[in-house]
Amino acid sequence: MKKAEEKRMRERVVYIIDTSFILPDGKEISCTIQDISMSGFYIETMQVQPKDSEGKLKILLRLGDNQKTVTAVCRVARMDKMGMALTITHIDQESSITLFNMIKFQSTK
Repeated sequence: MKKAEEKRMRERVVYIIDTSFILPDGKEISCTIQDISMSGFYIETMQVQPKDSEGKLKILLRLGDNQKTVTAVCRVARMDKMGMALTITHIDQESSITLFNMIKFQSTK
């Protein structure tokens, strides 16, 4: 088992969806989520931010006329040429429940 796998405390699932990472100054960075867990996300973006910078990740889910939004305050845990790994620092209860259900649905596929 690799060290990264040993340290992982939350299940991570592939979940690809376009979204935006909003910086504290209000600037929105277009990105694509590649995977999700209850503790964070990996996003692909051309506008990588420095480690430890913060922002808000906003995911809009649509199913017909229904829509749900997951909003989480995140910190950049690491970055590479393709994107950033984000750690959730704050998430409200409704967003947490929606995120949990996204992971549960994806892991049963």
